[in-house]
Amino acid sequence: MTKTTYFKVTPQIDLAEIKQQYRELCKKFHPDLNPDNPETAAEAMKAINAEYEDILKDLMSNAFNAYQQERKDSGAETWEQDMTPFADILTKILHMDDIDIEIIGFWIYAFNSFTRRDELKDLGFWFSSKHRAWVYSGTAKRRVPSKLTLDQIKAKYGSEKVETIHREKLDEEEVASA
Repeated sequence: MTKTTYFKVTPQIDLAEIKQQYRELCKKFHPDLNPDNPETAAEAMKAINAEYEDILKDLMSNAFNAYQQERKDSGAETWEQDMTPFADILTKILHMDDIDIEIIGFWIYAFNSFTRRDELKDLGFWFSSKHRAWVYSGTAKRRVPSKLTLDQIKAKYGSEKVETIHREKLDEEEVASA
């Protein structure tokens, strides 16, 4: 049995083109739009979603590899020279001892952070009323239809709480470098 490929991927393809193809495929194969054969449409949508996720992972991996190569070519030797926006944001909020920080998947969550809301907003965080936390994802807030609870998101993407020990280590590194 051969696997059907739904996307037309070229080496030069970008995220916008992939999203456009995905939308078109959803319109074509969605079970609600194919009442004559909903089972086949549902199977096609599962395959389309899996292929879409694989393509996105490849695009992210390629972007990260390009970033690493660019860093290598620029001769960046220290962590400060190699700071990514995500690491930069994390470094800026580690000194906020009065908030609970948790990295969940590709997002930084700041819990118990009402008193720091203005600072977090200035850094690019947005408030998630569903999760009752300020969230940093590297992009502007957008409506993401998800029925997953925070615990389900943690289970799916992984989670690491930024403990006091991480903050103490950062403080020790600053003292040593001063």
